[in-house]
Amino acid sequence: MSKKWAAMSDQVTYDVFLSHNSVDKPAVELLARRLSEECGLQPFLDKWHLIPGEPWQEALERALDASRTCAVFLGKAGLGPWENEEMRAALDIRTSQPDFRVILVLLPDAPPSRTRTVAALSQTPYLGGFPIRP
Repeated sequence: MSKKWAAMSDQVTYDVFLSHNSVDKPAVELLARRLSEECGLQPFLDKWHLIPGEPWQEALERALDASRTCAVFLGKAGLGPWENEEMRAALDIRTSQPDFRVILVLLPDAPPSRTRTVAALSQTPYLGGFPIRP
């Protein structure tokens, strides 16, 4: 994806790609609405942007390539399998594009200790402890 990133860097569409486990979708969608309405940011949320019948893996790749930042959400259920793939793709982009940020967001019900799956983000500052409410 990093090759695509270089070609698309002038055509950024989203401020932040919201990578999450589907179990956490309600909390992530609330945050996406707040980012959009209160901050004027353009988040990519699969539920809002994927088109039924379109190959969704390719659509996710395009959306990540068209984003300035990737927020990786960690909730009670941990990382989902596709979220793990998105996180790794985002870290790959970061290695070649220093301005691309990957942010770990701990949801209120996140486990108290970090899992080995999130070890790749251990050097990344994270957000946590904020209320998510309508």
